[in-house]
This record gives sequence, structure tokens and C-alpha cells, in this order.
Amino acid sequence: MSRKRILSLSTPRPDKQKERGCSGELILSEFSVQIKTNVMTLFRMPRWLRRIIRRSTHPVPEVRAHFLKWRLSLLYVFFAWNLCGVVLYKVYIGKIKNEDSGVSQGRQFAELFKAENVTLVRMKGLNYIESVDLEDEKKQSEAEN
Repeated sequence: MSRKRILSLSTPRPDKQKERGCSGELILSEFSVQIKTNVMTLFRMPRWLRRIIRRSTHPVPEVRAHFLKWRLSLLYVFFAWNLCGVVLYKVYIGKIKNEDSGVSQGRQFAELFKAENVTLVRMKGLNYIESVDLEDEKKQSEAEN
């Protein structure tokens, strides 16, 4: 289903009253504003939650809500694009290695983030296999060398 948004502003109205016209047209103070949206939602908000929210908040005009949603979507796109760029950069410079160097991916990430007190838990499916404390393992390897 496609999203359709139509925003049209007409000349100021002389009566300056709030009224609701037909076909989704909302007339606010001086301007005639028409917003039509076809949005598909994943789930319906429970009625009890909707009542609580409507009682405890003030209504936002439809035009302002549309522009706030637009600004938030731009902010989301900005951060998502930058995160994608950071991941691609990390892969490109080789910080996240995908080679078979004998070191597991969990150990690589622990070294990459310079994490302390790391315990790796090894599982197969939903079954527990083993857990390894990296600090103890590092001390044992230093003692042997």
C-alpha cells in the first residue's frame, strides 16, 4: 500500500473559525488545510492506553504533527546513514576481520572494544557448551610464555 500525502493551503478565510469540512478537510483559524494520509499500521493501540495518553497530553495540530514527523524521519535517516558508513569503514580498514585466523568472532570484538572482565559463553542451538573467562586465559598464556 502506498503512502499519499497531500498538503494544500488556500487564502485566508474571513470568518476565522475552526470547523471541519467534508473529505478530511480541516479549516484552522485563517487557512484551509487538507491532509490525507493512507498509513498501514502493524498493530492497533489498546483503547485503555489511548485514553490515558489522550487525557494526559494536549492535542497537536495536524500540520505541526506532519512537520514534526518529517523532521524526525530526516533525523533518523541521518543517523542510520552515518551508522552504515561507520560499519562499512570499519570493515574496509579491517578492524572487523572475517578471516579464519583461529580466533573466534567474540574474541575479535572483545579486542576491538578493549573490553575488560569478558566471559565468552559458547552455545550450540539452545544448548550450553562452555564459558571462558578471557582474563584468566590471557594470564595463563602470559605465564606459559
